[in-house]
Formats: sequence, C-alpha cells, structure tokens
Amino acid sequence: MDTKLCSKHAIFFLLNILLAYSFKSEAGLLVVYWGQNEKEGTLTETCNSGKYEIVNIAFLSTFGNGSKPQINLAGHCDPASNGCQGVSEGIQNCQNRSIKVILSIGGGAGDYSLSSADDARSVAGYLWDNFLGGKSNSRPLGNAVLDGIDFDIERGEPHYAALARRLTELSKGGKKVYLTAAPQCPFPDQWLNGALQTGLFDYVWIQFYNNPPCQFNSCNPGAFKESWNKWTSSIQAGKFFVGLPAPRAAAGSGYVPSNDLKTQLLPFVKGSSKYGGVMLWNSYKDQVLNPNKEDPSKEKLPRNVPNVSSALFFTYNTSLDRLIGFRLIPTSSISPSRTKSLDLEKGMIDCLYAKCELSSWFFFRPLLCALLVSRIVMAELEKLGQKYRVALRLTTISELLFLRT
Repeated sequence: MDTKLCSKHAIFFLLNILLAYSFKSEAGLLVVYWGQNEKEGTLTETCNSGKYEIVNIAFLSTFGNGSKPQINLAGHCDPASNGCQGVSEGIQNCQNRSIKVILSIGGGAGDYSLSSADDARSVAGYLWDNFLGGKSNSRPLGNAVLDGIDFDIERGEPHYAALARRLTELSKGGKKVYLTAAPQCPFPDQWLNGALQTGLFDYVWIQFYNNPPCQFNSCNPGAFKESWNKWTSSIQAGKFFVGLPAPRAAAGSGYVPSNDLKTQLLPFVKGSSKYGGVMLWNSYKDQVLNPNKEDPSKEKLPRNVPNVSSALFFTYNTSLDRLIGFRLIPTSSISPSRTKSLDLEKGMIDCLYAKCELSSWFFFRPLLCALLVSRIVMAELEKLGQKYRVALRLTTISELLFLRT
C-alpha cells in the first residue's frame, strides 16, 4: 500500500512559515524577552532576525531591601566576574537597527523586594547610574545606555509607584527613558496596580498566559475580551500589548494558534486605539522551537508557480468536502522517510498539496487525511533503539492522532 505521511501537523508547519512574513504587519509592534536561555543565541542575532521592535533583557532578578543588585542572564555570561559587559555590543547593534532595548527587573524567580518608598528611590538611582543615563564604574552591561526599564514584578512589597516616579524624575531633560510593565491579566495586578495608576508607563504588555480565568479561548473568548477592555479603560498608558507564549511549550497555558490569532484575537484588540502590538515570551522559545532565524527581508517570493501534478491540492480544491479521512500508518511507512533523508520542509508542503485516496467504503472525498499511529507501532520503534530515533520522533508530534491498541 502506498501510504503518504500527511497530517494536520503539515498545516501548522506551513502556517508558521507564512506567519514569519505576515505577522508583523498585522500585529503591530512585536516585543520579545531575551536572556533566559543561552541556546537562544546572542542579543545581536535576536535583533538581526528582523522580527522585533523591542527586546527586553531579562532579568535584574535581585534588588531592594538592602541586597546587592544582581543581573541574571542564565548561561549567557557571568555577572560576578563582569562577564556580562560584553552584552553592551549587542545592545548598541540592536539600537543601530532602531530596536529599543529595555532592562526587565523582577521575573518569576529571584530575590527582590522594595521595603519602602525610600528603598524604591534608592533602587531607581542604581538603575539610572548603572543601566541608563547616569555614570558608574561598574556598569553590569557595559557602557551602552538602555532605552528603559520593564517592571515584570511577581512578588514583594508594592512600592513600585515610587520607583516609577523617581526614574521619571531622573530622566527629565535627557534621553527618553521608557517605562514598561508586564502585569498578569487578572485586574488589578497584585503588585503593579499602584505603579500603573501613576499614568507614567509608555507600554503595558499584559500577560494573557498562565492565567486561565482571563486568557484567550477561541471557544469562549468573552473572558479575554472583558479583561482587555478593563485594562485599556482603567489604566492610563501609551499603548497596550497582548502578552502571549511564543509556541505552546513556552507556558503552561495561554498559547493561541496562529489561525485563531489572526481571525479572532487580533481583529478584536486592533479595534482599540490603545492597541500597540504583541509581546512574546520568550526569545529562545520563539527562535529555537519556531526555527525561522533568517532575516525575512532577505527572502524573496518565487516569480513563477512550479508545475504540479493533476492530483495536487489546487485541482482538488474545486471540490472540497468537510470530512476528514483517517490512514493507519505502519512502521514500514515511517522508516523510509528516515532512511531516504527526505527534506522535511519540502515533504510537509508537498503533503499539503496532495489529495488522499480512501477505501471504497468511504464514499465522501475528504479535505485532509489524518494519520493514525498505533501504540504497537510506537513500541516497535522504541525497541529498535537510537538508530530509529528520527522515525520515532515523526510518530510523536502532538498533532497526530493515535490509535490506542
């Protein structure tokens, strides 16, 4: 039996490719967090991807309450030996591309707290001298002057209004210092509400993930819409952004598939004059798990449409039906894709073009063929060991349907 390895995964794969070219123009400004995984590449590489207008360096995770401020960039560099000063070059490279680079303070882990308003003003002075327009002999990220401070506060005492006010005072008469915040979507935010009520923030990217009561759900988007309207009508800020996980693996919940993003979420939020764009958590998840690192500006669309056989999608498109066919995939069909070193991207796109032929008992022609991979087949591949790891990986992509036998 001639079996085609075709599944719903192919559709999502192609949508991710198209998203890289069309998403920015539809979504507004694109913001990303960088610094929490050394595998995400350098700051310069992140900015050279051409995807983002704002990059948040994450995080200054220790500050306040008498503690010595400490930056944590995961495996990128060692701040204890001043090893992070080399990031200065990356900051300047990004700024030369008109990309704003902002230092994010706080985060989901770390040792930070503001014990009083005086403590907050002291931290503001440290940030000004060591990352912004002030002067210090021990600037952790070198001599580059960052564009602002991002408040990603998820613990501690709520004295951040004093911090925001002092940073604004220090920046008067000099280079613009952007103040941004990343509150959780339940309103009001437990730690940032006082600071946000000052009206001093330029951008607010609301975390609509890991918060089921207010994150987007395509089947019931009402809670998301209510939360968005509450934020944009209650807080005085320059622009509001929708904070989302880059791919599904970036957060416990809140991932929005690209089709839902384009057809439901974005059309709604773009109706607000306060809408600014989308914030993604995070750079590693976006660039490594969505591996499209090349600069989109260097890509060119083909000038001619390639010839395809009469069995392919655009012929079949004239008679689409609603039903989905199912195909049982044996081990013998998976192994050749590995042994013949088939090109993954081309194979998946070809898969989208192809039409499926079903047994005579199935009297409707389907739009797609979904794959059924039995647990017996998967166990068989596992026994074959490391040599067949790629074939096993093909059977475990999340969008495949599994026949539990």
